[in-house]
Amino acid sequence: AMLAEASREFLRHPEVYDPTIVLTVDRVHRWLCTSEGTRVVTEDVYCQLDVGGWVLTEDGVYTEASRQHYVRSIDEVPDAAALAQMVEHVLQELRALCEADTPGALIGPALLAGPAASTLFHEALGHRLEGDRLVARGETRTFAHKVGQPILPAGIDVYDDPSIPGPDGRPTWG
Repeated sequence: AMLAEASREFLRHPEVYDPTIVLTVDRVHRWLCTSEGTRVVTEDVYCQLDVGGWVLTEDGVYTEASRQHYVRSIDEVPDAAALAQMVEHVLQELRALCEADTPGALIGPALLAGPAASTLFHEALGHRLEGDRLVARGETRTFAHKVGQPILPAGIDVYDDPSIPGPDGRPTWG
């Protein structure tokens, strides 16, 4: 009901194409049983709230705006007021994009949202740190002999411990 109510705001904006509000909740169970007798069962919940839409600018370009909110418990999903604010932010951004001048080509740094940043980071660093790849024939061994040595610029630290809580004390996403 809360999602349906929030999505009604888009009815007042026919210039917005494909407006969406989607709540996705995934419960993931993992089982690990080894020949050494290890038996581990984990259960994780991942909630993702997406709000978005498209507009067609005067020069004929489809432009998108969206907001995402990721939490690890259904109890942490934003309430109706916060959802309405997400919708309003998307609408404001779409209005601003329609009124903005078309930018030229840009070569420079980019800021990526959570999922895109984590995917890029994982592809660039993660695969090269996976233990089975460090010993497998034919795999890149970029960091095989770097244990205990810095491999990232100063100020960037990576911890491979899923039990570490996030900066605000809540469980991390991955």
